[in-house]
Amino acid sequence: MQKIQLKTDELSQNEGCSKIERFGMAVILLLLLAAMLFFAVFSLLQTTEMNRNNAMLECMELQKDHFLRNLCCLSLFFIGFAVLRQFLSHNRFQKKINAAIPALCIFLWIFLVGTIWIIQSQSAPTHDSLVVTRAGAAMAQGDSHYITESYYFRYFPFQLGYVLWTEIWSRILFLDGSNYLALEIINVLCLAAAEAGLVLATDRLFHRTSFTVLTAVMLACFVQPIIFCAFLYGNIPGFCFAVWGIYWFLRFCEKDKLRFACACAAFTVVSVGLKLNNMIVFAAIILIGLLRGLATGINGKTRLCRFAAVCIIAATVLGLKGFGQWQYEKRTGAEFGSGIPMICWMALGLHDSTIGPGWFSPQYTVNSFMANGEDPVITSQIAAQAIRERLQVFSDKPKEAAEFFMHKALSQWNETSFQSIWNNQVRGQYGDKTGIAAYVCGEGEYTVKFLMDQGVQIIYWGMLFAVIRLLQEKNPAMLLIPLTILGGMMYHELFEAKSQYVLTYVTLMLPYAAYGFQGAAEILHRIYRAIIKKIKPQTAG
Repeated sequence: MQKIQLKTDELSQNEGCSKIERFGMAVILLLLLAAMLFFAVFSLLQTTEMNRNNAMLECMELQKDHFLRNLCCLSLFFIGFAVLRQFLSHNRFQKKINAAIPALCIFLWIFLVGTIWIIQSQSAPTHDSLVVTRAGAAMAQGDSHYITESYYFRYFPFQLGYVLWTEIWSRILFLDGSNYLALEIINVLCLAAAEAGLVLATDRLFHRTSFTVLTAVMLACFVQPIIFCAFLYGNIPGFCFAVWGIYWFLRFCEKDKLRFACACAAFTVVSVGLKLNNMIVFAAIILIGLLRGLATGINGKTRLCRFAAVCIIAATVLGLKGFGQWQYEKRTGAEFGSGIPMICWMALGLHDSTIGPGWFSPQYTVNSFMANGEDPVITSQIAAQAIRERLQVFSDKPKEAAEFFMHKALSQWNETSFQSIWNNQVRGQYGDKTGIAAYVCGEGEYTVKFLMDQGVQIIYWGMLFAVIRLLQEKNPAMLLIPLTILGGMMYHELFEAKSQYVLTYVTLMLPYAAYGFQGAAEILHRIYRAIIKKIKPQTAG
């Protein structure tokens, strides 16, 4: 069996890694290795259950799992993976497949299954989802009062990017605000485009057709994002643009052409405008871009090009990320300000709530901002004091701190439905659920959750194997997606927790899970061949 050779244009330029580059890559991988070891082990031991109390209340329960059963399922998957890998590694098969084919297949599959789900689920937006969706649809009709007369957008002005997205599609589709299923179909299209982009990015990363096909197969089986498409918010469209931002940055890493950096900047700024959490993707792109600029063995022109790309991406995203708010202020004459200060979300994230550790509580955010006359300075000071006091508690009681952060992590990353089913159960309805949606949200809920649990533990173990393999990697571009995942882990350990927030990061793990299992399969194959060689001489004697 041939070993995988990662062939990129930049590696053919005889580049070397500077000390800063090697150190940065090592830190990223060692931190991610520790995190993935934690999640992989606990995926066999524990599962977090999202209870359906009522339409408003989220409630997390950490439950013990069946270790031997989970281990058997993981082993069976690995055997099946090894068989499929052997088939896909056949040279004649490899020559017949272009990366665009599995990308197109996954696009069509997601669109078909997702559309069926939306029609059968009949979910309607409620609470925050309804506020932002209704505001955009109303603006398409020339009605701005949902934006100007509500406190919501003074508290959360970053949501105005998604409002603009909704307004644009409401104008295109002539929506009158009575039914938003068409916007849920747009979510499906965005997810299909995102996963097709991820397949193409896989081809750019690994240059191996078997990886590209395996990634497409795993994405097709990973149904949580499809079910989540019924939730109208910035998550899915923001993820779509983030993936394509990553894709174009990988193209830049291959060719060092500024047009690819400009494409990356355009997609990334839209992703940040739709979902502010995608600043994590932006930060990962900037860091990898800086590491590549520090490489040894490149000429001055190439180095200048790489730093210029970083500047273009940074200037575009930082300069235009508030475009949604700016244009609504110009159009309506209202001023939304900066909203609830970011430090308040950290204060929230370091405290317990009725839902779970670090999950949403209005105490340090909405309530504090309101009680202090919407003054961001005073609100920030109160939040900072709350953080200092909480950190002092953690310092005095390290065991309590360890339990808090462990439970917070597991409440998000080991809730393996990622609130996809829950969101379809507790939101409003346009009509009764039918078909597969009725089964998943009803009598089949725990059967489906069991399968989801098995699937996610497979992803975590594959990702763990991948990180171990990446420790030998010298190309920083290979670390762009792992760094994004690590950034998501660190951010949500400190700020607001929510299992639905980590869904996109788990999706990004799939190409690396295939890469990790491929490496593990190769090791076992070599061990098998070594054993056979030892047995054959003894048999012949």
